[in-house]
Amino acid sequence: KNVIQCVLFNVVFVKKVLYCLILLIFLFFFIYEASSEKVAVFNVGITSGIPFYGDDSILASNDVVNGGEINRVLVGLSADVSFNLATPIKLIAGSDLLADFIWGGSSYSNHLDYSFFCGIKVYPNLFGFNTSIAYLLGSRTDFINNDMEDSISSTAWGNGFRISVGYDFAYGRKNVFAPALGVYYRCIPRGSDFWDNVLAAYISFSF
Repeated sequence: KNVIQCVLFNVVFVKKVLYCLILLIFLFFFIYEASSEKVAVFNVGITSGIPFYGDDSILASNDVVNGGEINRVLVGLSADVSFNLATPIKLIAGSDLLADFIWGGSSYSNHLDYSFFCGIKVYPNLFGFNTSIAYLLGSRTDFINNDMEDSISSTAWGNGFRISVGYDFAYGRKNVFAPALGVYYRCIPRGSDFWDNVLAAYISFSF
């Protein structure tokens, strides 16, 4: 009898939990559809910029390649999701990736910079103009091959910050597919008393 009562109690409890989950999902979609602006917005974009490396060994490996005819490409990706906290304020969380390819002949010094950030974005009633500041956690992996070195190594994960300024042409407009343009600056400690600074421009689209 006790076993049956226990089973019945668990079944009733599970049903209540399921009903609550269904109610929460219904309320979420009701608020989402009823609001004049989406609760969450996803942004995906491409970037290009200039990394300023603080590690002398990385600068030296770049100089080795620079001794001959070199090629260089800097390209990256950026993605984030933003949530409305108030009319002009959003909570943002996302990730940046910037690849710095440097090569010449058989030598190369390639660097992959990746980071995750979380912070606040503000639209100060200037149409689509916005600015953000975020906490940053990032690292960098280096792929080096030259006459003196052939290695793949990664830096320690560092805690830094990210600041951006941009203009979103789709902000406050419904059923409009338009880009956002802007620039961001990142400062990331790499350990051993040095850090990297990255200045990049981006173009992104919201979904």
